[in-house]
Amino acid sequence: MIAIIGGGISGLSLAYFLQKANKPYILLEEKNTFNGAILSIKEDKNLFEMGANSLLVDDFMTDFLEELGLQNEIIEANNVSKNRYIYKNKKINVLPSSPTDLITNTFFSFYAKSRIFNETFIKSKTTPNETLSAFFERRFCKEIVDYGLSPFVSGIYAGNPDELLVRLTFPALVKMETEFGSIIKGFTKMSKANNASARKKTISFKNGIQTLTNAISEKILHKKNNFKVSNLSKSNQENNQQENQKFIINSVDRQGNKQIIEANKIVLAMPAYASDFLADLYADFHKSLQNINYAPMAVVHTTYKRAQVGDKLNGFGVLNPRVEGLFALGSVWNSAIFVGRVPADEVLLTTFVGGTTGKANFALSDEIILEKVTKENAQIYKINGSATSKRIFRWEKALPQYDKNILEALEISNKLENDNIFVCSNWKGGVSIADCVLKGKELAERL
Repeated sequence: MIAIIGGGISGLSLAYFLQKANKPYILLEEKNTFNGAILSIKEDKNLFEMGANSLLVDDFMTDFLEELGLQNEIIEANNVSKNRYIYKNKKINVLPSSPTDLITNTFFSFYAKSRIFNETFIKSKTTPNETLSAFFERRFCKEIVDYGLSPFVSGIYAGNPDELLVRLTFPALVKMETEFGSIIKGFTKMSKANNASARKKTISFKNGIQTLTNAISEKILHKKNNFKVSNLSKSNQENNQQENQKFIINSVDRQGNKQIIEANKIVLAMPAYASDFLADLYADFHKSLQNINYAPMAVVHTTYKRAQVGDKLNGFGVLNPRVEGLFALGSVWNSAIFVGRVPADEVLLTTFVGGTTGKANFALSDEIILEKVTKENAQIYKINGSATSKRIFRWEKALPQYDKNILEALEISNKLENDNIFVCSNWKGGVSIADCVLKGKELAERL
């Protein structure tokens, strides 16, 4: 029996592929629902995303969604979503999307452009714990870090590129440097190797991203919700015979009722901070998991009548580089990306506050955050009048940070596989939804 602790997208995906392979499993989730950090809420005629706002799919994910029977629920992003914007010099600037754009666009300075085109001549190599900022400044320049890398990283990890390790966050870049001696050469060769059918598409679902976790959950036959693991032990700790060893999973519900489940293998699919049940059996591992940093995030939704907004909002959204000194990390323009998020005569902005570089902003009250966001957005988007609706949702620990504090936990987790303890969580091997689904499939094949 394989016990999966944690019923978010990682645990759900693993359970799905184990079930498909006819391998015995049980999925355990402490909450009432199986959705993890993916949450879609319908209010009146508005659809709000608290977690991921879109899903990037390749052929594997497309096939997976069809297997789940979701092909008729998919909505593809509008063409304008290909436009990505960065706030610079007190205005919204379109980010270059091709080599031609890079040459003609005035977003980057002549010096930055020259560093990009001369990157192929950089001969230095990365070190094991090189940060993203150090990597990009070494291969390009600080301007690329400030106005290209930094906002991009805040959009994906809500993190600080001065702290995140390049080999963990973007291992493909290290591979390109190692194999081709250049990031530009690596991207060029990859582009030639990938045909149009292999390109990824941005999608969502008619009723939001939570449609995905709901669909997987419905397929899972062996699951328990409201099951909070209180302790993990072994049935034969004294003789330590691996072949006969079983794990004892203890749970106590709110009414004091006890449940015990036995398993031969344990998969940790919960967040790193939810690991107190490991303290007795694996004290060092538990301590290392508690050291993993998580970025806080406040998600602010505001809607306006289309006539109130001066900017056309023809794009995916805008990211705010920290060097610009803005309050928010940026905004996603949901109503421009997907149809049906709000009525046709309204717009929906999802604005993000916090991250590892904005913890002080996150710590402010809901009222102050809402006030600052609406004021800042009014200036950026030329908005007149009050919002037709506004709401805020907080994630105290939104995304794990792939910085030096995660290294010990990764090292111990690899060794614990010899003791039949495995990890399938977003703190190891990628944070995106697609990453988590693929990790579930690959681990299911190994177990």
